[in-house]
Amino acid sequence: VTVEAGKITLPKSFMEANLGENDLVVLTSSARYTVKVTVATLIIDDDSDFKRIKSEFYKGDYTSTAANYRDGYFVLANNIDMKGAAFTMLDGVQLKKPTTGENTDVNNQACIDTYGWSGVLDGRGYAVHNFTTGVAGMFGFLATDALIQNTAFVCNAITGNHGGVLANFMKGRIDNCFV
Repeated sequence: VTVEAGKITLPKSFMEANLGENDLVVLTSSARYTVKVTVATLIIDDDSDFKRIKSEFYKGDYTSTAANYRDGYFVLANNIDMKGAAFTMLDGVQLKKPTTGENTDVNNQACIDTYGWSGVLDGRGYAVHNFTTGVAGMFGFLATDALIQNTAFVCNAITGNHGGVLANFMKGRIDNCFV
């Protein structure tokens, strides 16, 4: 930890270990101050930021391990218009075993705690709207540590013959959301 001209520099490992809502305690020689802080992987301002979750942070494939499955803590800064785009975290290729390339029974994959979306999305009362999604839903599988909260989702269409707007299988939590 370094402090320089009102700037505190913390190691990345510390920040990743403290994602979410936290109390920051600042001790001086004469007082103790507690400040509420949000340590977020990404503040989402628009559809391109939302799509960055998939391209830069999503780790939920068959190679995930307990050491790297946490996708991050994401916060909506406002309503996100997806501009009619189709969106899902899972692409068809991710539903194949990496060693053989063969298709798998996706029902069995729902039993793997580390497979799928393992991040936190806190909508802070905002909405993600104007999108379409396929069989797997926006997030595909919600792994044990997954949390989607405080968000409205307004879907234009679900393509495919079954599935939901948010997920196809779930072990995580969805709190205070509506579709």
